[in-house]
Amino acid sequence: MTRLAFAPLIPMPLLTALAVIALLITAYAFFMRARGAWARGLAFAVLLFALSGPLLVREKHAPLPDVAVIVTDSFRATTDAMASLRGAPGYQYAVTAHPVAVLAEDQVKARAAQVLDDVVALLTQPGNAGE
Repeated sequence: MTRLAFAPLIPMPLLTALAVIALLITAYAFFMRARGAWARGLAFAVLLFALSGPLLVREKHAPLPDVAVIVTDSFRATTDAMASLRGAPGYQYAVTAHPVAVLAEDQVKARAAQVLDDVVALLTQPGNAGE
């Protein structure tokens, strides 16, 4: 991804003041119908752009997912079918034993501990973002 960033060469309040002064001078030149008002405005714009310290930033990184799906073993076929319908066949997810809804809090925590390594792997390995 390439983006434009700015690192001003002068303090921002000074840059803002210069921009306001340049705008007033250019507006006055247009009001007075002075010759070269466009050229002055363009010159001010180029100068202010240069003083704003433009930087072209190129970033290369693999996207990491921010969601990990945990499915009970009874719903694997449904999950695979939904992933295929959504255009992500082979979507990776963590699997735990069924059922979960009837478990007590400590049992749910134990199940979560069992799939924790799978969830961490899904969130940290590039290529699992479902692209």
